[in-house]
Amino acid sequence: MLPVVSTVCLLAFGGLPTAPAADVGMSVDRLQAIDRVVERGIAGGGFPGAAVVVGRRGVAVWSKGYGRVSWGGGAAPVSADSTIYDLASLTKVIATTAAAMVLYDRGKLQLDAPVHRYLPSFVGGGRERVTVRDLLRHRSGLPAGRDLWRVAHDPASARRQVLRTGLERAPGAAPSTPTWAPTCWASWSRRPPASRSTASSRAPSTAR
Repeated sequence: MLPVVSTVCLLAFGGLPTAPAADVGMSVDRLQAIDRVVERGIAGGGFPGAAVVVGRRGVAVWSKGYGRVSWGGGAAPVSADSTIYDLASLTKVIATTAAAMVLYDRGKLQLDAPVHRYLPSFVGGGRERVTVRDLLRHRSGLPAGRDLWRVAHDPASARRQVLRTGLERAPGAAPSTPTWAPTCWASWSRRPPASRSTASSRAPSTAR
């Protein structure tokens, strides 16, 4: 794999100014290798299209769309400036995992504490037995997801729906809950700071 690929970012840098690659010490010839790599992936059936933006030192030196947004014949072509992708599961590794690590290091999150210690309304139907670790390991017993956009019309109602969702299986069962840890953390992070610190101060030092 060409080294330049490690600099490729598939997230568009909204409003990032542009500059020639040479101005920030990058090789135009090596950047042009992106064309071959992406077009080979499309031709091989790996993905229908991609938006590639490469930035360095606060400027974008490469911005280009390839292919189409889906496999359908009538799909729109990809634009590096305007195509929006649903990044979905990246939230787990970019936001949720990082936030949990910071909170754990600060002593504000205990992995083996029940979720209801931080979200008091998350009880009933066995949910009081679900731990933070269960959520992070996708073993809480909650369903794989919910179409919140169908039943919630604002963040507050979405949080209420999340906290009322029942279990489909006993906590600790096979993984099946990929979306719930980030959703529950979002609910907890919106509680008043005082209530968060009070809850965390009661957490025992049992995390491993």
